[in-house]
Amino acid sequence: QKQLEIKQSVERNCEELKLKMKEVLEFQREMKQKESTVKTDPSDNKDIDVPVRSQMKRETEEETSRVEDPHTVANAMKEKGNQCVKEKDFEGAAFHYSSAIETFPDDPIYYTNRALCSLRLDRLNKCIEDCNHAISLDTKCVKAFYRRMQANESLGNTEAALKDCEQVVRLEPTTLSHRRELDRLKNRLKNERNHTSRDEINNNRKREETWRGVPGKPWSRLDRDAKEVDFVEKKPHLRSKKSLKRIEIVEHHTQPEPIPDHIVDKLFNNFTGEHSPGSPSTSAFDYGVPLMAMPFSPRPSTSKEVEDDVFADMEKFYEQKRAREKQEEAPKLPPKVKKVEILSETVKSEEEDQTVHEVPATNVQFCSTWKDLKEKGRCGYLEAIVAANSGVVKALGPLLDSVLLSQLLATLGRHFVANRLAVHSILDALATNDEIKILAMFMSTSDRHVFAELMDYMVETKVDENIVVSIRKAFNVAE
Repeated sequence: QKQLEIKQSVERNCEELKLKMKEVLEFQREMKQKESTVKTDPSDNKDIDVPVRSQMKRETEEETSRVEDPHTVANAMKEKGNQCVKEKDFEGAAFHYSSAIETFPDDPIYYTNRALCSLRLDRLNKCIEDCNHAISLDTKCVKAFYRRMQANESLGNTEAALKDCEQVVRLEPTTLSHRRELDRLKNRLKNERNHTSRDEINNNRKREETWRGVPGKPWSRLDRDAKEVDFVEKKPHLRSKKSLKRIEIVEHHTQPEPIPDHIVDKLFNNFTGEHSPGSPSTSAFDYGVPLMAMPFSPRPSTSKEVEDDVFADMEKFYEQKRAREKQEEAPKLPPKVKKVEILSETVKSEEEDQTVHEVPATNVQFCSTWKDLKEKGRCGYLEAIVAANSGVVKALGPLLDSVLLSQLLATLGRHFVANRLAVHSILDALATNDEIKILAMFMSTSDRHVFAELMDYMVETKVDENIVVSIRKAFNVAE
């Protein structure tokens, strides 16, 4: 970069030298022509009282003073640079402005113009240098402050750019564009400071977490080897193109045999009640300090030894349990007692189904009552809501989830259709909720089948076609 700038400066100096030599040669040629014409003209020689040489000398001095005025020559070079700027030739314009500065270096306009070229050519440091020269010559040069502001902002020096902009507004307070630039720079500096403060907080937090040993947790001996697993985001071309599969989740209820307390004691070195005699615990955590720091401390048992002891104790325990089961027969309840219990349970369930619940006033009351009801009770609950013409189903809003929607559809399909009751009022009320479009996308296959049966049932019972179409549209189901 420096070699290129040196080469360009040498080329500019050569061009300037050629121009000056050419001007000198033209001036000498003109002087010789004028002198020859004066010598050959006899009428002029008679009327002149002073020598011809003295007259020519005076004319040449005036011509030389007129031609060699440095400010005039510099202005001519500046005009050439302005023409290059109009043609978007910023390299040529910078060359002419540099020539003008070398000819007459006391005009700040030449520096501000060259600063503009440097700004367009992305030579920001050179632009700032020219603006500094212009400001040293004229402390009220608005263009110099403005272009230095642009260069500082491009370099990321927002504070310096803000100071230059304040100076521009002070010199030209009536210009609205300058005030807008000032507000923009203030907001940018504020955002940068907030971002910097957030980065400092995050860095301090990371340093503290590194010092503690485990990110996001207080330091502990047990968590010394823990590692944080970062979230991994695959690029689009590495992601799978296969569609997602629906997996049905089924709860599998099991009743595993409980682990005896004395085995739990061996696993966790804790006392939970039942205790079997054994060797005293020699764990490091009983003393609160590492065993290596204690003189003549016993050797701690390894995890393999603990596992072997635990499995051996469990085998003995289950063998003893099986032996007791063979010796003792479990007492059996008489069948009459079981029948009485079953009968009481059925009576309770029938009483619950026959109880008439009040029509809910809010969506929260509806959901809390709905969860406590069984299938028949839910059917009567919905019938009461339809009979009272309540709008609570329309106002479910965020409380409407996929589970509640599935239960409502199942109740309508099993009981309302079987009893030939109207279902369009409930479905129309569900369709008014904004969440129904998203929930309809995640309906299961059984729910979609029930919904299709409800649509056929409404068509069969001759429900208004507009209502059916609006419900289909809300659930995003084609005919």
